[in-house]
Amino acid sequence: MALTITSELLDQAAARLDLGNVASSYPLTAPRHKTGTRMLVLASGERWAIKFDDDPMGDGQGWRRELVGWQRARRAGIPCAEEIRALAPEEPWKCGLVAVKQLPGVSGDTILNAHPQVLKVSLSDAAHALAAWHRTPVVAAERRFPLYDDHLASRSRFAESLSRRISQVAQAGLIPEPLRGRLIYFLDQNLPRFEENAAIPIHYDANVANMLFDRTTGHLTGILDFETLTLGPAKYDLAPMYAAMSCDYYTKDTFADDPAWYAFWKAYTGRTSFTREDRLEVTLYALDALFHAHFVPDYWYSVFATIVLDGARTGEQGH
Repeated sequence: MALTITSELLDQAAARLDLGNVASSYPLTAPRHKTGTRMLVLASGERWAIKFDDDPMGDGQGWRRELVGWQRARRAGIPCAEEIRALAPEEPWKCGLVAVKQLPGVSGDTILNAHPQVLKVSLSDAAHALAAWHRTPVVAAERRFPLYDDHLASRSRFAESLSRRISQVAQAGLIPEPLRGRLIYFLDQNLPRFEENAAIPIHYDANVANMLFDRTTGHLTGILDFETLTLGPAKYDLAPMYAAMSCDYYTKDTFADDPAWYAFWKAYTGRTSFTREDRLEVTLYALDALFHAHFVPDYWYSVFATIVLDGARTGEQGH
């Protein structure tokens, strides 16, 4: 059950986090079944985003993943919050909570409408940041944290989970039978492309909505929301970007072979070619990300699964 947020509760949380006095607060997000994120405006003028890990559908460990992910981002040298503070569950909120010092910048959703040259800078910075994240050596704490989702642990578990989700969505009438057949066939044919025994800490939801950028220059100012941290293949983190660009950031219902994707790929890999094998692997992950996403509109399954599958027919590209 979601918490009832009162000024008294926020004052108590701020005191326990040693943030100082709260002058005011306002909601930032409020997902279904969750309290969401509140922005605390402190008497000192600082702003901190505070999240109560009260989602009854979750495992109550998002606050811990947030901390581990932030520590990894700092070690990787990529833009992220200057400071983060976390608390294990205690009275009166009875759930973990995390506070993140406000970052400058605008949401990636906003930067998508920027001038093409500004957007190019943003995508390049995002790709370099993900590459740095994935190159950073794994430390002991990153082998023990509670995973957001463990279905990427092995190829067999991946196949079982994606196949089950496709069937569940089909049984709910959200995708037609021919599309279900296409999806299962694609999974069977391309499952060997899943990178087994290559699991590292991944963000799992590395889309532009979880990034901030400078509105004028386009440079990345921070990556956010590490509560989805899990272990999986590095290229899984590219799937949200690939899916978004495949439909021109959710504005088209046919495959868009966006040149910006190839620039993003080059910035991430250092390679100018995006081979057919690369595309099939990223497509596999993009489909899995779609069917395991929370709170997506029902029509997305049919529309965007079709778009991504159609894109898999595109050949090798060199740029």
